[in-house]
Amino acid sequence: MKNIIKTILIDFKIVNLLRRINRKPRILYWHGVDYLKNGVLEAESFEYKVFKDQIDFLEKNYEIVSIDDFYYRISNNKIIGKEVVLTFDDGYRNNLTVVAPFLKEREIPFTVFISTNNITHNKLFPTSILRLVLLGSTIDKVNIDSISFYENISNNVDRFRILNYLSKQIKTRRLEEVEVIIEELISNITEDEYSRLREEFTSIIPMNWEEVRDLLCYGATIGSHCLDHICCHDNQDTNVVKNQIFKSKDIIEKELNVECKYFAYPNGDYTKISNELVEEAGYIMGFSTKKNIIDLSLSQRYAMPRLGVSNNLKDFIFNISIKPYKKNKL
Repeated sequence: MKNIIKTILIDFKIVNLLRRINRKPRILYWHGVDYLKNGVLEAESFEYKVFKDQIDFLEKNYEIVSIDDFYYRISNNKIIGKEVVLTFDDGYRNNLTVVAPFLKEREIPFTVFISTNNITHNKLFPTSILRLVLLGSTIDKVNIDSISFYENISNNVDRFRILNYLSKQIKTRRLEEVEVIIEELISNITEDEYSRLREEFTSIIPMNWEEVRDLLCYGATIGSHCLDHICCHDNQDTNVVKNQIFKSKDIIEKELNVECKYFAYPNGDYTKISNELVEEAGYIMGFSTKKNIIDLSLSQRYAMPRLGVSNNLKDFIFNISIKPYKKNKL
């Protein structure tokens, strides 16, 4: 029924009216865009054709502005309500090889938030590793001693059940626990198989620093996404969170010789303390993944809402036309 309603609203152009009524700035976020071999395993990234259709729609109906322009407008009461900011989280190589050339050709500004240790050490991100091992390999059991997790795999239902469970674990535990869980998960397959999977599914590979520098040449703004893609929730040690927020900024500025002014919380998790740390570190704005209305008073300055986008074009058009509609609660 929901899909039927969306189709009617779009086909009869009722969403155009909703869009005119819902005049609010929007900050959108993706992770990657690529030519995918397996959309489920490579869930971080969108197909290029889908992304192109989304940008076509945005160019026709909104004003795509840079993150600096957005900050200037919101700081000086110059928001007109049609602004859209494009952001990409993590720092995947396809941000350079696919996203950047396409947006550069259209003279569209964009921002990429990078996790610096993943860039420095060519580390895959935890959720990528979960899918790579559980959905890409043929293992029939998973053993993770650190959390006493021992499960057999007999079908795809088991694979996705385990994937969902472990995904929750890595998003709610401390950084040091997550690192052990991921290391033990990888040990369930051989080094050769892990290497083969990395080489086969290239959309999950992060950039290196040389590639990030190349990204700057395409006009990208680079922001921080912590050192290690750490989820900044209440379970984390405050000193660890502080180090992640402060040091990642320092590294970006040293490696790129540019000011790092913006920060995005991995997984969108933040606390009052993490907001204060982002301000203390010297960022001028922080970004969450809350699907809420942007408060033009700048009360959300260190936890600005962003909208995740759907890979279904009709859902994308519908959602961006009616959302955000909830007020933010810090």
